[in-house]
Amino acid sequence: MLSPVENPLNVFMVQHWKQVCINKALELNAYEILMGVERMPPSSDTRDRASFIERRSKLIGYIRSTLDHSQTTTIIGGIDILDAPAIWKQLLKAYKPKDAEGTFAVALSAASNQKKKKFHCEFHGKNNTHASKDCRILKGKQKQKAQIAEDREEGLTPEEKVMMAHVAHIASPPICRTKGSAADTSWNTDSGATSHMTPHRKWICNFVHCQTAVLLANNHVVWAKGKGDIFFNPIINGQPSETVTFEDALYVPDLQNNLFSILSAVRKNKMRVVIEGESLDFQKDGNTILTAIIHQNTGLLDGTTLNNYEHAYVTQRISKDLLHQQLGHIGQKRINKLIKQKLGTGIIVKPNTDIPDTCEHCIAGKQHRNPFPDLSEHRSTELLGRVHSDLHGPLIQTPSGFKYWITFIDDHSRFKEVHLLKSKDEASQHFKEYIAKVERQTGKLVKEIRDDKGGEYMSKDFINWCKGKGITQQHTVTATPQQNGVSERLNCTLAEGVVAMLNQALLPLSFWGAATLYYTDILNATPSSSTSNTTSYESMG
Repeated sequence: MLSPVENPLNVFMVQHWKQVCINKALELNAYEILMGVERMPPSSDTRDRASFIERRSKLIGYIRSTLDHSQTTTIIGGIDILDAPAIWKQLLKAYKPKDAEGTFAVALSAASNQKKKKFHCEFHGKNNTHASKDCRILKGKQKQKAQIAEDREEGLTPEEKVMMAHVAHIASPPICRTKGSAADTSWNTDSGATSHMTPHRKWICNFVHCQTAVLLANNHVVWAKGKGDIFFNPIINGQPSETVTFEDALYVPDLQNNLFSILSAVRKNKMRVVIEGESLDFQKDGNTILTAIIHQNTGLLDGTTLNNYEHAYVTQRISKDLLHQQLGHIGQKRINKLIKQKLGTGIIVKPNTDIPDTCEHCIAGKQHRNPFPDLSEHRSTELLGRVHSDLHGPLIQTPSGFKYWITFIDDHSRFKEVHLLKSKDEASQHFKEYIAKVERQTGKLVKEIRDDKGGEYMSKDFINWCKGKGITQQHTVTATPQQNGVSERLNCTLAEGVVAMLNQALLPLSFWGAATLYYTDILNATPSSSTSNTTSYESMG
């Protein structure tokens, strides 16, 4: 155990313990948490908040593991168990030596009663227990002076002399930024750079402070102030591709350019570089993951860089099964069409993955009902030429008091809209609001509505309102929902999808309201057999 026990001989051991804890904090990317600089993110940032909690827990757990029970109780017992900065400050305060050298000397004298031979030390003076040649402090001072002299010859101060492990070389000047000039946002492929480098702090995630010297091609030295990961969204053949991570990229404020290290890509990431004509391809496992265009003897990466606050939304490969769940358990044909025709942005599916033949949540939501065959009539050829509507319910009351939903479907685009109602007599008012909205948004007029002749559509007030608007009403025969197939199919689809989602989320059926609105958005944003090579959102304009 590394605990700084109550022993005057351990005043130097405390320094070792302190450094070990700091090194562990850096390893866990939790140093700023330890120093109180990084605070708990707001609850809306779920991913950042989860990362903070995990790093904080590991940090506090490690520090507490270095202490024995008595230290945990007496020193930090009264401090919030999750307050890392307060715990750290209290420990440093408890073990701060008042006079390290004096305490050490007293301890040595108390360790032995017999008299020892006295020596002269150039640092500690006469009557000491060691000679100058055996003084560790004096040797350290002499070594430090020699290092300072060497650094001065190189033009570097002791604080700057951390390490000279990174080199940057670029063919297109200027590589170093002048005062007041803006840093470039493109990435130069650099065959001489030993690490990826950028002057943009906002691009770096998982940031760790460091002090690293960078030697430029003109022998000028600039300094990296930290390092971390950068997320880059490549463009390959004009299409967005899977996000690539530039690991351990250096933050060098004085650079003018962003440098993508070819050496690092080949050595660390096992990439293969192919140069053909005026382009570079970076390949991994036979697949092209980055491309660059050669301009003025410099390769410029194709794509854009994410800011650090955007990294939570970085596109990752997902399985078809996970996509099936995220999209409310829509069918496999619909998902395959979405992927194959690239109707969704940023959806990258893992190869060789599929939706299981049996999904317990889909089974839970599946209804057994006679099919609704397509009517022989032609689809409307224009937006709002025909609108289908149906009232569904009563259902289990939601926490907000809703018992019904009413659907509106544009026959041409198949764009769907669902409103939640607390009572049936609200239906006609919602219908009027829907028509007013879509007519204003599209610049088109509703010409015909099709309903099931329910009482909500047959009131004298609503009939007269439709006549005044020039809207024709079509009614299906009572008790034959198949004649209003578009609306009835949507009711079944909504019911099945909502039950499947609530079943997976382990939520009661009373949450059907929010689930219905969410599932309606999914249906509008994904392709179906009735929308050909597009989605309802796109068709609606």
